[in-house]
Amino acid sequence: MSAARALAAALVLGAAALLGACRERGASPTSTLTAADTADQVLVRMKTTIEDAGQRKNVVAADTAYMYEPSQTIEMRVLTVDFFDPQGNATATLTAREGTYRMQQRTMEARGDVRVAFTDGRRLTAEVLRYDQAAALVTSDRPFVFERPDATLRGNGFRSDPEFRDFTVEQPTGQQREGGPGMLLPGQR
Repeated sequence: MSAARALAAALVLGAAALLGACRERGASPTSTLTAADTADQVLVRMKTTIEDAGQRKNVVAADTAYMYEPSQTIEMRVLTVDFFDPQGNATATLTAREGTYRMQQRTMEARGDVRVAFTDGRRLTAEVLRYDQAAALVTSDRPFVFERPDATLRGNGFRSDPEFRDFTVEQPTGQQREGGPGMLLPGQR
């Protein structure tokens, strides 16, 4: 056998061995790439104050926050937001499993077991709650329960001002407790 034939045979056998090795399963990854892996910054125990014209509007806290610079978006897990009136007094606290804050649009969406406790005793529960700061509008397109000491209101979505004084409800139902002034439904004055 010539040296050239021996070399060719060795190359063929080597290539066959390499191809056979590639067919073996080997180690496989145990996790997949998630949105958190692509964040520009990851903050643990994040807390920030949102101001408008020098006035404190909200204090936002999250166990973990994922910041995405190009879209100016923050994804938060285990979210708490404290709301304040123009005099700086606390008015409500929102808690949720997660939320998204879009800095340029000045909007926030809270998702998963959303609860709002107002300092005057009112409470709101929903699965999704959206807040548009520029429009001064709070909305949800999901079922919710809004409770006051004198009444309970349920519906399949709503639009409201941030103080929850003037709101429109989709498919409202409710119950008034004895002795309370009641709630005005849309169209009532």
